[in-house]
Amino acid sequence: QKLFLLILAALLPCCGRASRTMGREDERDGDRDRDRDRKEKKEKKKRRSASSESAERSREREKRRRKQQQEVVNKNRKAGEGGPGGQSMFWDGFQWVPRADTGVANDVNASRKNRRLYLGNLPYHLGVTEDSFSKQLYETMRDRGMCNDPNQNPVLHVWFARDKGANYGFCEISSMEETDR
Repeated sequence: QKLFLLILAALLPCCGRASRTMGREDERDGDRDRDRDRKEKKEKKKRRSASSESAERSREREKRRRKQQQEVVNKNRKAGEGGPGGQSMFWDGFQWVPRADTGVANDVNASRKNRRLYLGNLPYHLGVTEDSFSKQLYETMRDRGMCNDPNQNPVLHVWFARDKGANYGFCEISSMEETDR
């Protein structure tokens, strides 16, 4: 039994050292994990800063767009003329339109929104453009007798929302009667 105890005593310090070296390996693994986590956080921060750069570019574009719009408004502003603020032009949600005297009964601008048609599900993939749509609409209206004057194109303006990535647009017709047909 003494021999057994001596062997056991000799082995115990060895096991203690082995457990200490195992603990050091665990610490090294933990350090590696921490370093890897730190690197991942830095990479995430870089990606975030790239997206903030994109947001900054977007804000700059919006500032330029608003500045250009304000320049158009200021260019069309005449002292003492027009409506509120002295503007001779106004944005009707579709295009810039000259401000007209509201006392005129047959004012073209007064019925502008009523003469506008919404165009949805436009087939861009088939190559439809504003000009081709305008020509096709005029020919169809003329062939079906829907024009007040068959020799004059009733389609005043066609606008597609291509720049917004959408497949819709608007078409402005010259008279409310032709629009209703």
